[in-house]
Amino acid sequence: MKRQIPKRPRQEPLIESILPEPSEPATDDGFIVGDAVVNVYQPRTELGRRLVELRRAHLLGGGKLLDWDEIEAEARERRGGVANA
Repeated sequence: MKRQIPKRPRQEPLIESILPEPSEPATDDGFIVGDAVVNVYQPRTELGRRLVELRRAHLLGGGKLLDWDEIEAEARERRGGVANA
């Protein structure tokens, strides 16, 4: 008889930031926007620098960062309500 391996429910990966939490509000110079990635992270490539600049501009323009549930909801909405298209 084959031995059955008990199945456990799949767990979501735990992702913790290694960046310090910012404590200062957004300023007009764009250097402090309340986001650790924008404030602290030092990208090594031109693409990384461009992505951080886009993130900074989005946050300074009043945009917000979405969590996974909000991303899935927006994708579903853009697909016309279809969940996994």
